[in-house]
Amino acid sequence: MAFLQSSTKRTIKRFKIDSRNLNTFITSIESTPLGENWPVVYLLHNDHYENNSGSIEKLLYIGESTSASRRMREHFSRTNKNFESRIKLNEADIIFDETFNKSAILDIEQELIRMFGADSSNYSLQNRNDGQSTQHQYYERDSYYTSLKQIWNDLRSPSVSMAKDSFEDVRNSNLFKYSPYTALTAEQVKVCDDILDKLIYSLKEKDKFNAIIEGYAGTGKTVVLIKVLSELIRLSKMSPSYYNDNNVKNESQFDDDDSDSAISDIERKDKDVARSALIKAACPKGLRVAYVVPLSELLKPFRAVIKSVSGDPSIVKSASEIANDPDRFDVIFVDEAHRLGTINKFGVNKDPYKQACRNALGINYVSGMSNSPTELDWIIAKSNNCVFVYDKNQKVRCHQSISNKVFETLVLNKTHSVPYTLKMQMRCKAGNQYVAFLNDLFSNNINRETPIPPWKGYDFRYYDDIAQMISDINSFNVHDKCGLSRVVAGYGWRWLTQGKKRSSIKSIPTKDWDIHIDGHDYFWNTQNGNFIFDADTNEIGCVHTVQGFDLNYVGIIIGPEIEYDSKQGFLINRNNIFDSGVKTRDKDYLLELTIRSYKVMMERGIRGCYVYACHPSVKDYLKSHIPSVEAAQANLDIKITGCINELTSLSVSSGGRRITNKIAIRKEDLDDISDRNDQLKSINTIEVDGNKTYYVHEVITSADGEYYIFSVSDSLPFPADDDYLL
Repeated sequence: MAFLQSSTKRTIKRFKIDSRNLNTFITSIESTPLGENWPVVYLLHNDHYENNSGSIEKLLYIGESTSASRRMREHFSRTNKNFESRIKLNEADIIFDETFNKSAILDIEQELIRMFGADSSNYSLQNRNDGQSTQHQYYERDSYYTSLKQIWNDLRSPSVSMAKDSFEDVRNSNLFKYSPYTALTAEQVKVCDDILDKLIYSLKEKDKFNAIIEGYAGTGKTVVLIKVLSELIRLSKMSPSYYNDNNVKNESQFDDDDSDSAISDIERKDKDVARSALIKAACPKGLRVAYVVPLSELLKPFRAVIKSVSGDPSIVKSASEIANDPDRFDVIFVDEAHRLGTINKFGVNKDPYKQACRNALGINYVSGMSNSPTELDWIIAKSNNCVFVYDKNQKVRCHQSISNKVFETLVLNKTHSVPYTLKMQMRCKAGNQYVAFLNDLFSNNINRETPIPPWKGYDFRYYDDIAQMISDINSFNVHDKCGLSRVVAGYGWRWLTQGKKRSSIKSIPTKDWDIHIDGHDYFWNTQNGNFIFDADTNEIGCVHTVQGFDLNYVGIIIGPEIEYDSKQGFLINRNNIFDSGVKTRDKDYLLELTIRSYKVMMERGIRGCYVYACHPSVKDYLKSHIPSVEAAQANLDIKITGCINELTSLSVSSGGRRITNKIAIRKEDLDDISDRNDQLKSINTIEVDGNKTYYVHEVITSADGEYYIFSVSDSLPFPADDDYLL
């Protein structure tokens, strides 16, 4: 029976799965409109399954098909290899939607798998495959993203009660962003496959192999690293009997490889069989891998991520844990290798460093030793095969982390090392043009080839008022907004509150806080919390707290350590640098490190970046190239504030722009109200700012497919029954 139906003719129907009478279950689907020959997404689940130990589990399988009834027959056929797993599921929630097509259901299936993997509803996913193997574009993909949000909200509703966390909370989480179910771009798939093949060959031949994944911030380097790790672990654990000759030739026996699926092909299965056999032969005692995170504060979040990949969070280790492990590793994966430490990372107490050198390298460190070993030396000594994520442009410390020269000598220049460069910008909605702009901006090289803001879909603006910028950033963190928005700054203030808890800092006079700008007081991020997911409205982060993370919006305070000269470009004031990790006598290198830190921070924002500068010369330079608050607001999308009489009239906010004869409304926003294009034909009027009504003459879709363009006037259209175009 239908238990949840939307106004857009999307229906979620729940069917009981009776293992004693499966024909009744399947017949009931056949008798449902769209049940036999229409694209659907479905969720098979059991919210109270009692396992062999007597514990209660929540089980879930998510799939898609062009025929719900046929797919259910396949799932619950006793010849199906996964029958024993599927028969544990006692309910089927099927999403029927007249607007679905094959591309859309593949996308929605993959996104729901990722989201339930990150949701706190704690379902154990039965899905063996990864949904789609490759991201692809298709007609009106944006509108289906909006449908996904509506579907998720339906799944959270009391009548369905499957999903628990909000759409925004799930998609902001590390578990979602680094999910093993993430669909990769074609570029990323190619890199993953080549690294896997070379790793497996090296294991087989007892050889050496280093893969170096490079690319600008936001190109998905960590996603690729985790994907290679998850695939290697999956292949190493594949049951020897999972694919036999007959099964490989008979796809119908593999119910989590739908015959319609983008990844269900014989070639993929054959490749899996071959790879799995090679890994097992090369590692008869089992594959031993490690995932190294250079910063201690990242160990906990990444252990949660890797647990979702492998079930074993202990795979995530610090470099010291690698060094002190008594055994070697078959493969070591290293995220953000540019942050691996030198002896200076260990401060005054060098005992842990000496112990690691002794255990990993068999040497006794003595003070003053030339070419002191680094964490990179330890890692290389513990495995013949390493996969590094490395970005020389994100090295922002001079003494505590390895130099580019050290990495080149120990890794890049080796004959068994292969670099892979990712180029497609996956984080920032402004894409590669934003990265190119930042490079030219900080190189004092804005020219006719430089991509110039504003860019539709990305909110980039300069502020003269620091308090307003911080307030605007904090406004995204309130209920029902996108969240995950933070303010960060450069090296221009002492950390006077270091070591204090947030509650203690807020109890002292604000004049004793760390950062003072234009009569406003703020403090550096506290050590007793995770700044990314838990920050006070007066708390300011730095490059070290946001590097490696995504934010929805980022606010940047460019401090007094940076000045600007029209002929020389950016200049550094060493006296205003208060981070010992970047202090160096080489003034040019100090400037380079400082500029790098600002670029890294400005590349954190997915949806937008807000900028404020302290020094007057920098203010003037940035204001000449970055849109003002007013200009940026005028570039923002017209916002829908309501609809009247079932979408015969819209009310919108103009954001202060002048309306003439065109009103552009982002499809994603309008599809929040209606995801059926034919309903757009019923929109007769648009009320702007509550005081002016325009009549709609025509509706078309913009060339880039992202906007509906309404042709309007303040008089009635002629003829009165004009047939609006789509």
